[in-house]
Amino acid sequence: MYGSAFFIEAPLLALCLWGIQESPRWLTLQAFLAEGKNVTIHAEALAPAMAAARKLTGNDDAAADIMVNEALESLQDNEAGAGPPVASSSSTASLLTSKKLRKPLTIGLGLVLLQQITGQPTVLYFANRIFEDAGLGFEAAAGLGAFKLFATIGASLLVDRAGRRPLLLVGTSVMAL
Repeated sequence: MYGSAFFIEAPLLALCLWGIQESPRWLTLQAFLAEGKNVTIHAEALAPAMAAARKLTGNDDAAADIMVNEALESLQDNEAGAGPPVASSSSTASLLTSKKLRKPLTIGLGLVLLQQITGQPTVLYFANRIFEDAGLGFEAAAGLGAFKLFATIGASLLVDRAGRRPLLLVGTSVMAL
């Protein structure tokens, strides 16, 4: 079941990744590093970041400008010592000991732990055997996979409008019932 991922899903994912654009923050970082971490960066160096930000904001120049400027200010603050190190100068130890990153790291690890505690990955892994032992057969396992696919697509479409936190709270509450 999971072996098919190596031959089907992984190459498909790799192929689809070619269509993903670079993030405005990453392009801003590249301009920042190329300009020698100067306080002022020429507009030409930020042009790719601005183009990516415009694409993300639906050609809203004001929102794109804010997005790139926030990324640039963050990079400059980090370089001045007000935050975690930038790009290649960071280490795993500095990421684990940073007070600024402690909360996001705790939340992320908590979510992974919550997923494991609910048993969802285990149920999916043994879905064929569980459904066959219950007398339902392969069709039920395939139905569970299809349901998960449609639920994931629906959540992906809804997350932009509703936000991650409300979806997480509702999903966790429904599971608790």
